[in-house]
Amino acid sequence: NKAAALADLHRLDEAIKIHDKAIEVCKKLVFKEGRWDLANDLAMSYNNKAAALADLHRLDEAIKI
Repeated sequence: NKAAALADLHRLDEAIKIHDKAIEVCKKLVFKEGRWDLANDLAMSYNNKAAALADLHRLDEAIKI
């Protein structure tokens, strides 16, 4: 939600940092802790980060997600 609010304020670089943190936490929970119920949250974090990168015209980074 914080990343979405930052994106709405056109503070996309800050939103990307929040997405990175969410990805880090979700990856640990899903892959190391077996919390497969959070796999969709992880996927959404990747998707939202890619969208923010695309909005910043950083397409090379977005397609690597």
